[in-house]
Amino acid sequence: MRISHCIPFYKPIIPENLKEKICFSATESLTRDEAIWYSYALMIVAEQLEIEEIDINSLTAVTVIFTINGVLSIDGECSKGESVYLDLIIYSMRHIRSISSRKLVLFKFLEGLTRHFWQLEDDSMVNSKVRQLMQYIDKDFSSGDLTHKFEAAELQEMYS
Repeated sequence: MRISHCIPFYKPIIPENLKEKICFSATESLTRDEAIWYSYALMIVAEQLEIEEIDINSLTAVTVIFTINGVLSIDGECSKGESVYLDLIIYSMRHIRSISSRKLVLFKFLEGLTRHFWQLEDDSMVNSKVRQLMQYIDKDFSSGDLTHKFEAAELQEMYS
């Protein structure tokens, strides 16, 4: 089985402690700016997981999929008696791009990651956790500030 209509895209930078726990796919390309903001969301999550001493090895891996409108198609068949289990975070980039505030975009990116890595289902608990994570962000933070948080080599390897 595979996700239909995948395309090349700017891939977010994955912090070392999450490299075995997250992978990406896209049916809608990310801009470099969007990939950098998602990388920052991952950095925040990775740091908070360490602060809270959450055993990352005990967490399941997740596939993050960037789509134009949240619709996903999977090709292939299951063999008789075979099943497929997937942990997915699916983002509608049309919705994300309609948000004018970059901080609110970061909030939306963090929502999916928070649901998965803290295993939260209740919306109020997710929002509370995301607000906690957002407190680490400077009030006047911009996209330009983000590029300084990553190594030049990491930024160049984003598109592959």
